[in-house]
Amino acid sequence: MVILDVTSAKSPHTVSWILQQAGGEWKVGGLYVKASQIAGTTATGSSTGRVNSHTKGQAHNAWFYYLEARSLISPLPFMSTAITDKLYDESQKAQPTDLPADGENVDLAAGARLQADGAFS
Repeated sequence: MVILDVTSAKSPHTVSWILQQAGGEWKVGGLYVKASQIAGTTATGSSTGRVNSHTKGQAHNAWFYYLEARSLISPLPFMSTAITDKLYDESQKAQPTDLPADGENVDLAAGARLQADGAFS
C-alpha cells in the first residue's frame, strides 16, 4: 500500500495505491484518489464544526460533521485507525433519532426545489 499526500493549485488530495508484487512485476490492485478537504474544510475544521454545533444544540449539523471528519481523516474507505474508530463511536451516540440507521433511507426537508431540468431553485 502506498499513500501520498499531494498538493495542487486547487486543493490537497490523498492518492493511494494497493499494489502486489507478482514475480518481478508490481500489479495495481486499486487506485484511490480523494480530496483532503471539502469546500476548504479539513478534518480539523470538521471537528471544530462538530463541537460548535453541539454547543449550539444543532444535533443534525454535529452528526454530519462527524461523518465528514471521519471521511476526511481516513485515506481509504476501508481503513480505520484509533481516531476513526473513536469518531465512529461518538457519531453513533450523537446520531439524531429522526435520521435513518445504516442501510435505511429518509427524506430530509431542504430549502431548495429540484426542477425538471435537474437544477435547484
